[in-house]
Amino acid sequence: MDKYREKSYYARTICAVFAILITSLASPAAPAQTLDPIVTSTRVRVNGESASLDVTLTNNSPRIVTAWAWTVEGRYADGSTRSHSGTVDELVDLLAAQPQPGKEAAFRSGTSRTFQESLPLGPSGDLPTSTTAKMTMVVLDDDTAIGDAVKIRRLAAERKGQAASYANELAKIQEALKAPSPKDALSAYVSGIPNGTLGIASQILGLLKINASPAVIDMALKAFNAVQALIAAHSTLQAN
Repeated sequence: MDKYREKSYYARTICAVFAILITSLASPAAPAQTLDPIVTSTRVRVNGESASLDVTLTNNSPRIVTAWAWTVEGRYADGSTRSHSGTVDELVDLLAAQPQPGKEAAFRSGTSRTFQESLPLGPSGDLPTSTTAKMTMVVLDDDTAIGDAVKIRRLAAERKGQAASYANELAKIQEALKAPSPKDALSAYVSGIPNGTLGIASQILGLLKINASPAVIDMALKAFNAVQALIAAHSTLQAN
């Protein structure tokens, strides 16, 4: 994400996102609520021992949304409440090729995303009588971030950590590929790395084991390097 230069303009376009949804769920389908820059609609249904809530967001801002966080709260007939929160970072969607028909990769202006949330049923197995859902963080493709300062800092730190992990693993792979036996060197590296690594080395090792051509391996490394560069470039967020 490039540095944000017109903060006041884009802040105005998405400031309403934090009051995103107040809608009754007494019926299976709730009417759509339009709040600039987000259009939201919900549908709730019983799913086993929980209430499954489909939330659809439509990006009405002029930019691509790369990450967002939300909280959903349900209120029940007995007056009790339950809530659940989540965060999505889909920065790498910016690298996607031309979208397939009917499927837009990046969360571009004018496109929609639907995700599922889950809330428990009430004491009598009843659905929530109402819900309140709100966005707590929105990040745009120019590094503008609006919302919870802690979430913004956490996302920036996670992106920095991911970029560093990519860079470290890619450097180790390049070092192994220069060895007299790249397959043995990379195998030794993979066997010695802890669980939880990115798995890039394992994928390159897999290509070596099937005797993939240097061109194919180079193509794969270029793709991973592109991801690393993207994350690194978008790891400093401009909070509004």
